[in-house]
Amino acid sequence: MRRLFVATMALLCLSAPALASHRDYHHHSSKASVHGRHYARHGGAWCGAYMRRVFGVADPRLNLARNWASIGSSAGGPRVGAVVVWPHHVGVIRGGPDASGQWLVESGNDSNAVHTRYRSLRGAIAFRYVGSVSARM
Repeated sequence: MRRLFVATMALLCLSAPALASHRDYHHHSSKASVHGRHYARHGGAWCGAYMRRVFGVADPRLNLARNWASIGSSAGGPRVGAVVVWPHHVGVIRGGPDASGQWLVESGNDSNAVHTRYRSLRGAIAFRYVGSVSARM
């Protein structure tokens, strides 16, 4: 069962934090770090699974980053608290843009850890508001 979970995670959410800025704003919290180490131990990509944990969503279809573009309601663009979805990565916006126009984003599987850092939103396919308990697809 564990191998099936790992294989599914690897297939569902390709690790592509290539859009990430190289300058960290905040290093991950100890709680987020524990979650990051948990997912990293199981191998594969896990950004969608980490966001499920952040928002308390049980739906395993959200392990696939792109599926986050179909839940909740449109945020109408980048906003603090909105989920930002790229084709192969997903995170939540935690702070407004810096002087270079990058936004503070928390995400899992960012350099194989949970990070909160300024990132370019270039290539994002959706910005969504997601309820904390349930998600509809």
